[in-house]
Formats: sequence, structure tokens, C-alpha cells
Amino acid sequence: MTVSMDSAAFDPETDEGCSLAHITIKRTYDKLQEEGYEDEAESLREPGGQRQKALKLRKEHLQGWDPLNGD
Repeated sequence: MTVSMDSAAFDPETDEGCSLAHITIKRTYDKLQEEGYEDEAESLREPGGQRQKALKLRKEHLQGWDPLNGD
């Protein structure tokens, strides 16, 4: 069975990402935590639409930051 990243719940404490989508969600979660947006970061743990949530949160709070380069 294949699980879509958009439907699987993200758990930063146990998940080890291997897909590009998973890696960007994890790095976005970590950066939001680092910048003090704990509530927003925790919203990424809710099942459904994590990729879209991560993109939206990056646009709102982390303008100019690239999760793949860390810039």
C-alpha cells in the first residue's frame, strides 16, 4: 500500500524522511520551531495536506528561506 504524504500524519520525533516532500516538511517544521512559530509547526503534524500547509507556512513566516538549501 502506498501512503500519500498529503494523507499521512507527520511526526517529527519518529519520522525519517526519504522523499523530497517529506524532507521539506521536516525542515520546514524544524525552521518554524527555531523561529518561534511552535503552533504553526505543530499544525504540520495534523494528517492531511502537509505539503500544502508547509508551503503556505513558508510563504507566511519564512519568506526567502529554502528548505532544500537552508538559505
